Amino acid sequence: MKKIFLLMTILSVSLLTFGQEKKRLKEVGLVFSNLDEFGFVYKVGHEKSMWRFNVISLNNSKSDVEEVGEMDKEYKNTGFNFSLGKEYYSPLTSKFQFKYGWDVFYRFSNHKEKDVVNNLWTKANKLENKSKYYGVNFILGVNYPINDHIVLGAEVTPAFSWDKTTREVNDEKIYEDKGHSWGFSNNHARITLAYRF
Repeated sequence: MKKIFLLMTILSVSLLTFGQEKKRLKEVGLVFSNLDEFGFVYKVGHEKSMWRFNVISLNNSKSDVEEVGEMDKEYKNTGFNFSLGKEYYSPLTSKFQFKYGWDVFYRFSNHKEKDVVNNLWTKANKLENKSKYYGVNFILGVNYPINDHIVLGAEVTPAFSWDKTTREVNDEKIYEDKGHSWGFSNNHARITLAYRF
């Protein structure tokens, strides 16, 4: 009887321990990349690790340039940068956390130039450059929880990436370049200011 009672107690404690849920956390905030681009971050997880979703930059612009000659120019730029990954935390001190992890990312940019014809006898030219980058960032950084809801973070993200660039003139492909790169530079530094709830 004692053995059955002891076994039941051990099983009950084990089930209660495994059955307890960790406190689920969420963060939403701003990310500053190299201090000249900004974006948004959303994180979800627990105190020891979180999934992160970043939109670093979204852009869309159009400009018209009037030239003295027969042709004016029209410029259009579009692009975005998206990443998702996982970060883990280890305490450094009572306030600072070491964070490490990974991101997979995709970046696209498109630049178009077009001659706007004012004279029917002149042929218009259209130039388009498309660039695609994708790869893996490794995350190394620190978090400083200012209070229960505000978190300040800094990180560097050495990366391994692949890229493809194409150039078209009048809808005909004239150039294509593919490559890969890896490394670490100051372009991979980020500061995050997030609200935790």
